[in-house]
Amino acid sequence: MPAKPKLINTAFIGDRLADTARALDVYPSLMATAITPMIETRFPITRQVECTSCVMGPKQSAFVSVARKMGIKKMIIERSPDPDLEPSAIAGDIKALGFEVDITDFSRGTQIGILETARALGLEKRGEKAAARYETDLDLAQKNLPRDLGKKVLSLMGMSGTYRGEWQEFLLVEERGLFENAVLAPAGCTNVGGCIHRSGSHTDKYDIRVIESLDGLMEANPDLIALTCEAGPGLMAIRQYIASHPEAAEVPAIANHAVFNLPHCCNGSPMGLPHALERWGKAFGTL
Repeated sequence: MPAKPKLINTAFIGDRLADTARALDVYPSLMATAITPMIETRFPITRQVECTSCVMGPKQSAFVSVARKMGIKKMIIERSPDPDLEPSAIAGDIKALGFEVDITDFSRGTQIGILETARALGLEKRGEKAAARYETDLDLAQKNLPRDLGKKVLSLMGMSGTYRGEWQEFLLVEERGLFENAVLAPAGCTNVGGCIHRSGSHTDKYDIRVIESLDGLMEANPDLIALTCEAGPGLMAIRQYIASHPEAAEVPAIANHAVFNLPHCCNGSPMGLPHALERWGKAFGTL
């Protein structure tokens, strides 16, 4: 029987930390994260205040103020492998403000991060089992991923939520990161998302590049279209583009019904990678 989720009056800083603790059925009262899209939907009982980079910079005092009002005495902070966003750099500052601080080390890989997170939560035995299971599941998913496909892939990430007091939907093109390194490269596939960006059919909004239309789709000519996170914005964009460009129906991914809702692969959500690779592998198997 799965363990009952537990809410602890502790603050987390870092996506990998939060994702791993959640896999161990532990949720913080307060957290700051930065790189996982729509992470708030996975933490409905956790208050999220600011992003990691803000807490590391000009809005640290706001995060600390909320923590004090919530009666939080301890913060657990992630040591990241990403030198451009390394939350543990502020551990000394947070400790100097009177908080108990623990650091979980993800700089040496996810398995060490799982063990470190479990240690910080007092769940060492559960952490050992989770780390072993992660290694087994990831190895199997990687082995089952098809190789040398030579196919072109377009990945469209849909997002929705309240931004600055207004409900909005966004569509983004995935161009780089874990998606390319862990999914496309091993399968011998090419990311053709750059064709959409080069078309100029986008706008920079809220520090993200939002796609306004799928101009460039026929140039990209993908064999598979992945709709990650929320599929709705991507499906609507494809429908609208075909309505104004009927010839787009001949794009291989559309003509062969190779349009799939697939998991977004994110460095901030390492625990979901084995399952994500399994889903992507099944989609590749249809080509």
